[in-house]
Amino acid sequence: MHIDRVNFLDLHFDLLSFPEIKHRLQAVKVSSRYEYIVTPNVDHVVRVHREPELRELYERADLCVCDSRVLKFLARLKGVRLPLVAGSDLSATLFTDIIKPRDRIAVVGADRACLEQLRAKFPETQFLHFEPPMNLRADARARSEAAAFIASSQARFAFIAVGSPQQEMIAREVREFPTATGMGLCIGAGLDFITGKQKRAPKVIQNLGLEWAHRLLSNPRRLWRRYMIDGLRIFPLWLRWRRGKAHAGSIVPLSLLGALFGAIALYVGMSFEAGRPSGTSLDLWLPPVQSQSAAAVQSLPAPGLLKPLSPDQAAKENTERPFVTRPDTPARKFILHTDADNQARALTCLSQAVYYEAAGEGVDGGRAVAQVVLNRVRHPGFPSTICGVVYEGADRPTGCQFSFTCDGSMQRVPVSSLWARSKKIAGEALKGEVFGPVGHATHYHADYVLPYWADSLDKSVQIGRHIFYRLRNVFGEARAFSQHYAGTEPPFREPGTAIIIPETPEGQQLADKLMGDQSKAGEDRNATPAAPKPATPLIIDAQPSTLLVGEDSERQRPRRKGKSTDCGGSRDQRQLSPLKPTDMRSGSIESSC
Repeated sequence: MHIDRVNFLDLHFDLLSFPEIKHRLQAVKVSSRYEYIVTPNVDHVVRVHREPELRELYERADLCVCDSRVLKFLARLKGVRLPLVAGSDLSATLFTDIIKPRDRIAVVGADRACLEQLRAKFPETQFLHFEPPMNLRADARARSEAAAFIASSQARFAFIAVGSPQQEMIAREVREFPTATGMGLCIGAGLDFITGKQKRAPKVIQNLGLEWAHRLLSNPRRLWRRYMIDGLRIFPLWLRWRRGKAHAGSIVPLSLLGALFGAIALYVGMSFEAGRPSGTSLDLWLPPVQSQSAAAVQSLPAPGLLKPLSPDQAAKENTERPFVTRPDTPARKFILHTDADNQARALTCLSQAVYYEAAGEGVDGGRAVAQVVLNRVRHPGFPSTICGVVYEGADRPTGCQFSFTCDGSMQRVPVSSLWARSKKIAGEALKGEVFGPVGHATHYHADYVLPYWADSLDKSVQIGRHIFYRLRNVFGEARAFSQHYAGTEPPFREPGTAIIIPETPEGQQLADKLMGDQSKAGEDRNATPAAPKPATPLIIDAQPSTLLVGEDSERQRPRRKGKSTDCGGSRDQRQLSPLKPTDMRSGSIESSC
């Protein structure tokens, strides 16, 4: 319930000043219940009286503030002190004072050039972009997709810049998604002023209330009708409302002479009003709003805990879970277009994902992982860069999207032959190679574990030991993968201290056994010993994913000089740390006896 709203021209405005609105926005969190703010001006009010069905878009808004000096002055003549909160000023303040580094910001509308300028101007901010088609007001499906994009983006703020009333329609529709969070802002051309695409009037002109004239002269072809014909209709509406005779949809014809006289009188009065402080207001309390729809909405699952199952139990449950027979198509080609430095970073990050996630899964397993990364780059629920996707959440001990980025795996230098294969797979993927079997999958896990999030996605296909999943509903459809590649790769974390597997016949054989790629590695070796020695036996432990080197190989190794132990033994003892099927780990420890 709003406790401090005033009825003016049959719309209810919040009596909140600019600092009070700013304070409300500073309190918005990613986890906050979704709200949206509208900023009606003269054009909006005239349209609402012409089309009464639009009134609900403003009445249901969590914040409705005045974005017009004309409305402010007309309200003052009626004895109502209506604070002015310009949408363009609000957008600028959000970026300068409220949005924090690494905040996720969703943008509906604008064009790619505008987004690139925003990313260049605010490089630490994570932008998600949805570019809807034209004629959005008549396209209910496109509006629904835009609303679904905002609901699934998990953004702190969503800038809806597609013009009125379609931007208010989208903001209102997001309310239908129970999992929607953050704040939606209907800001019109606010982003154009931030990027410099449009110039605001000088402060003197703004204070005189003549910014409309500045805009009209800047773009007369687009704005002449709004200001010279439709905008003048506000005067008869105000007169009828003041007399208590306003009727929804009734707009009285107004002579040109009367309109000009009213406009002159209005702006002369506004010039005296400029700079005077607005009235004070009470605090605003907003209780939770019940959703008007019971439709289930799929939000992106967070990286989470595994169910407490043994590998055998998890494998059994995964086998029993059915695949969802939901039609899918191969993803679109992804061709990397950026400069040489960003290409190198993207290739390294994708190669790391392929290697550390699927070096033991063969070529198809690696290509499947690469495709998932590229699918995420194109989905608005994820970062818009290769390294951004791969290292998402890597700064947290738990919460990383790809476990190798936060579990210490990268302290092990890759086996050269397998790294070369991973790099080749990544390079081909970045040149447009598509791995069709995974379709539009965005998640996967090994078949010997079972994450909690698996219940919230559609199980689509299994390749090797990896099970792949799609987002449900519209979020997993091909049309949802509309995000554009950002073009600038963020810096990524380099591996730490390395434990290198020596390039010896025994080391190569061990790598081949672990990675299941003996034939491929054999083709890469140029020389074959004339009288090869018997292969070093590998003893497989009872515990899954554990391998021990046979003792016979230790007898062939020379003793290390300068090493001594208190165990009475003369051998340098080595063992391998536990291995994951998708990871290569090697360690060297001295026996403690």
